[in-house]
Amino acid sequence: QTCLIKQLRDQNRQNELYIELSTLSNYFKQLKRYKHAKPLSEESLELCIKLYGYEHLETAQQLTNHANLLHCCQELSLALPIYEQALEIKTKLCGKFSPNTYHALTDLAAVYFDENDYSQSLFYYKQVLSTHREIARNSRTGQAGPEIGDALINIAIIYEHYEKIADFNECYRLYNEAMTVYEDYYGNEHETKAICWESIANLKEQEGLLMEALVLHRQALILRNKCFEVQSEYQGLDVNDSHGNPP
Repeated sequence: QTCLIKQLRDQNRQNELYIELSTLSNYFKQLKRYKHAKPLSEESLELCIKLYGYEHLETAQQLTNHANLLHCCQELSLALPIYEQALEIKTKLCGKFSPNTYHALTDLAAVYFDENDYSQSLFYYKQVLSTHREIARNSRTGQAGPEIGDALINIAIIYEHYEKIADFNECYRLYNEAMTVYEDYYGNEHETKAICWESIANLKEQEGLLMEALVLHRQALILRNKCFEVQSEYQGLDVNDSHGNPP
């Protein structure tokens, strides 16, 4: 593929060169060979802007890809402004209710969380939650989707661990609301319910309520085992076979 890239450069076949650079960069990223992926990603981004212009969805996606790579390289301070550029383009072109836009908001919130900038992370997660609530209100069924539950949990995690705004009562409310959302969407026996129980159990532990925490951890474990058995049966696997071979 490197020979092909050289050939495309020599022949000034820019569209094909852009595709090959982007593909090879993503390949190296998947292999966690970030030093190899980074210069390819930089070149493909530069070429993308040249081919499509700055305010184009293809450019926004390439900005996101490059920011994701920088995130993997732990170069978060470099990744943040690029995520923000991508968000600005996607919001302008697609509107705030587009998956392109709210996924970009989620990316930004996650990077700020990794940067330990919890106030900014909370700001973006609240935007994500507000967007999904509005989408649900305007939908035909009005049903809250699992994205609302995910946003509630992310906000609760910040309230739980960020000392300046630590609020366990709010955490309990958010985790319970998330569990209700998941139950309405997935039903009563889904792994997301176990995740909520475990999160509430962790709060109980921090408050010294160890017996209550133990009960919740047991409930979560039982539910996880049940979900695993159902999934294994659906996939045609023997749950008693540690190697996961077909029965």
